[in-house]
Amino acid sequence: MSNSKLEIQPQPCSEALSQQFDFIGMVDVDAVAILETLYILPPNSTVELNFAQVQRVNSMGLAQLLKLFEHWQQANISIHIINANRMIAVLFKMTGLTKYLSTGKPAVVAVAATASTQTPRAPAVPAAATIVAATPAPIVQAPAQPHQPHQPHQPASSAKEALNKSISPTPLDYAQESVRRAHHERDQHSTVHPEPVEGFNQHLSGKPAAPALSLHPPGQESAFHSRRVSVPRSNVKLNLWVSAQNSQQVNGWYFFNTYLQRHLGREIHLELEYGAMGERRKS
Repeated sequence: MSNSKLEIQPQPCSEALSQQFDFIGMVDVDAVAILETLYILPPNSTVELNFAQVQRVNSMGLAQLLKLFEHWQQANISIHIINANRMIAVLFKMTGLTKYLSTGKPAVVAVAATASTQTPRAPAVPAAATIVAATPAPIVQAPAQPHQPHQPHQPASSAKEALNKSISPTPLDYAQESVRRAHHERDQHSTVHPEPVEGFNQHLSGKPAAPALSLHPPGQESAFHSRRVSVPRSNVKLNLWVSAQNSQQVNGWYFFNTYLQRHLGREIHLELEYGAMGERRKS
């Protein structure tokens, strides 16, 4: 058998409107004469083409198959192609002919499915369903609710107040809470707990301020810190000089300055001294 020829073998089928054909060989341009014998199939029939022995389908043969399929569609003929190899399946997908590929369903089943879709039958109602529909459904009564004692009616205002008390918590004083937290943080972070300075009270009362006592010899500063308070004669603003060594001491002196301004009612200027700046101020 030459590869350039195509042979079509019809297969017997019990249904009158069903046709089965086996394609053998290669579908090319020389298969035009053989494919023309399939143009005379009756309308509204089913055609099943078995490609199990087809070796190849080239572009010219695919064009001839496409013309045949268009003619069958105009005659309302169902087309099923079974047992196509991978190369033919890929060629059909590239040209949009995938709808004709089938998994090998027999033509008899296809004819039965076509007949059922063309002449739909009305659904039959079984007799048992009619009998059940005619039977009245039993009446189910809800169980009686137990008698509940009568509760006195509460006024709308009292009920609303009770609801608000049960839902809303006790209001918080945010100002007092902020002050309490500030004092707590000051006690935790400050390493120095300052004591009241007697010089301020004596200055406000009009008496001369007593000299501050020093525990260290003259000319030597404390290894921890030192502070000096100067009271100007104008009695307008107080100055506070602090020699600090770390950030915790700085935070403590800021809290202490705020505490003095609140309790004395005077403006106090806080000035920090670090290392060489303090030595230069002493000189």
